[in-house]
Amino acid sequence: MGQSQEAIAKAWADAYEGAKTKATPGSEIACTYVRNEEIEIERFDELSPEELDSFYPAHTAGHERFGFQYKTVFVPENDRARSCLMAGNTGDYEGGDAPEGALEYTRRGYMYKTGDYWRCDEIGTGW
Repeated sequence: MGQSQEAIAKAWADAYEGAKTKATPGSEIACTYVRNEEIEIERFDELSPEELDSFYPAHTAGHERFGFQYKTVFVPENDRARSCLMAGNTGDYEGGDAPEGALEYTRRGYMYKTGDYWRCDEIGTGW
């Protein structure tokens, strides 16, 4: 049995975003805390097959694929990282279950299968 799309997206996001906690201290992506939540799979049910082909990146054509989004709660390790990790949808985290100074942002991406592996080549703040 394979993993669900949600589990695939979560594993990818945890590895990608979690690398920030392993970055060299003082670097522009170094974080002391990272947590991903609200993993959502985009079904794009309203799009025709032709619209889907033009929506996804061309190199994913012919592959099993899906869109996903997630929210990351993080604490930058330094001011440089805080500045570098800012995007148009980055803001203060308002929940009480993260360390002081936590920020949050939402990212979207495309996952596609090549052979036995799932890939995501890019993420961003929008489609």
